[in-house]
Amino acid sequence: MMGPGPPRRNVRQTVNARNEMGYAARLFAAYAGRPTVQVEVGGAWHAVPEGLTVLQALWYAGIPTIKGAGCLGGACGACTTTYRLPDDPAGHTGLGCQVTVREGMSVTLYPIEPPDKPRYRMAELDDPAEALFTIYPETRRCTLCDACTAVCPQDIPVRQTVRQMMNKDFEAVAPAFDECVMCGLCSVVCEVGIAPNLLGLYARKAVARERPGPPELARRMEEVESGRYAAEWEALLAGTEADRAARCRDAWAGAAAR
Repeated sequence: MMGPGPPRRNVRQTVNARNEMGYAARLFAAYAGRPTVQVEVGGAWHAVPEGLTVLQALWYAGIPTIKGAGCLGGACGACTTTYRLPDDPAGHTGLGCQVTVREGMSVTLYPIEPPDKPRYRMAELDDPAEALFTIYPETRRCTLCDACTAVCPQDIPVRQTVRQMMNKDFEAVAPAFDECVMCGLCSVVCEVGIAPNLLGLYARKAVARERPGPPELARRMEEVESGRYAAEWEALLAGTEADRAARCRDAWAGAAAR
């Protein structure tokens, strides 16, 4: 009997792998002749053009990067990165599509598995403030270590918001998380298992529940429910898996080129 074959890639992995090759070629052409800096990745040093982001530098150096590459625009939080600088012994965190490389930088791309999310429906809760500690009981265990604030790439005062959640001050917490990209670094470093990013999302849902929704959103929801976009949706799903992969690849390449 034949043994198991190589693991199959899903559509997104295949699209990303193919586009990395084309994107790297464009990087070589765009940055030809520019001064280079030395960057350490996985114990090996690579000369890459200055001005590249961490993700671009990895692709330029020929390092495969499938997991941890997302929107490339600083919005999805997939490309969490840790790095050290030669003149600063402290570790730093950021998004790989936003942090630019510097001479002597040591880089580790650190994609994070999202924490388990409790299941709840905000609209069905009698009192979100009272339900908070039932859904997120670990919130009470915050030790004020401030590690969550230190690693946040968006400079959100995370520890402060956790304390505000303990006081059920959702109105203060919700706007603080407007810039959150759900990268999950805060949940990884928490020694007591709190996921502050999910608490921020809970606060935003609780505040939004008490306010009228934007009329544009209500109008669009009515259009979706009436079937106005049914034809476009069917067209999006039409064709073979290869056709859909090609459309994703073209869209991804267009976004990467911008």
